[in-house]
Amino acid sequence: MEPFFIVLFSVLFLGEWPTFWIVFSLIPVVGGVALASFTEASFNCTIYNMCTQKFFEEDLLQDTSAYYSRKALSWIEEDSCPEYMLKSEECLRKERERVSHYLHSSSETKLLEKVQHELLVTYANWLLEKEHSGCRALLRDDKVEDLSRMYRLYCKIPRGLELVANVFKQHVTAEGTALVQQAKDAVSNYVNFVVVLLHPIL
Repeated sequence: MEPFFIVLFSVLFLGEWPTFWIVFSLIPVVGGVALASFTEASFNCTIYNMCTQKFFEEDLLQDTSAYYSRKALSWIEEDSCPEYMLKSEECLRKERERVSHYLHSSSETKLLEKVQHELLVTYANWLLEKEHSGCRALLRDDKVEDLSRMYRLYCKIPRGLELVANVFKQHVTAEGTALVQQAKDAVSNYVNFVVVLLHPIL
């Protein structure tokens, strides 16, 4: 009879407690059962994740991309840059909440990357360079809150801040060129003024 059943028989039917050595001999048996149970649970969890990714996650990511692609196309034509960024930020917040409640944590990064790509990468140049509300307009008008939101959104995207930095560089270059031209015009006007002033004397 196996050691485990010897102990069980002694306790239940004979009222005898096993010796220390018999109990000690059961440790490998109990350990093996525990390990097998843990391995089975881990295996089931792995199978569940694989099935979720194969049959559900792929469709979810495709549908998410298509949905936000339509949203982005509509918003980019209708909204100002600050309005567009507000909507994008809210969408990302809601998607994070949905993932935490209904999906496995491994899906979060993939899903958010899809949302970010459709809303913030695909139309990045169009959004950042909007004539009356893009990055240069926000810099010109000192819209600190909107610029902070722009930073928060694009800092989470690979090379996202490079897009913002390029527009910032264009803004600084344009402003600097304008200031230099103003200085040149001021000097030219001053010289002309002096010439006109001294002309009767000369």
